[in-house]
Amino acid sequence: MPPPDTSRPLPGEGDNMNSRKANEKEDENMALTDVKEVFDKMAEVFNANAAQGLDVVFQYEITGDGGGSWNVVVKDGACQVNEGTHEGPSVTLTMSAETWLGIVNKQTNGMQAFMSGQLKATGDIMLAQRVEQLFPL
Repeated sequence: MPPPDTSRPLPGEGDNMNSRKANEKEDENMALTDVKEVFDKMAEVFNANAAQGLDVVFQYEITGDGGGSWNVVVKDGACQVNEGTHEGPSVTLTMSAETWLGIVNKQTNGMQAFMSGQLKATGDIMLAQRVEQLFPL
């Protein structure tokens, strides 16, 4: 009797690599669940090309559990994320932690949140529309 052919993977054997790749991709796309984590990640994902010619400060006032104040300074194609309140922001965005996390996880549309009152913007509110381009989380 000839030895069994072992050149082909047994059922379920060849799936390990695909399964591992799927898990890695899933990890990359995991929902952000912590407000501070979002702000920590913003500098990493910053799109300098979208920031050309900008000299602005985004002030974030996040209310509720895990909330706080952060400001993001975008100038000369660079960005700096700071905890706390900036003395002269270009635009201030105020929302709950739940709304902010929904927006960055693409579960909530920022414009709809604004129209429904979940997101309040003061100052140059047109800048708020640039956030997604500048920080593709």
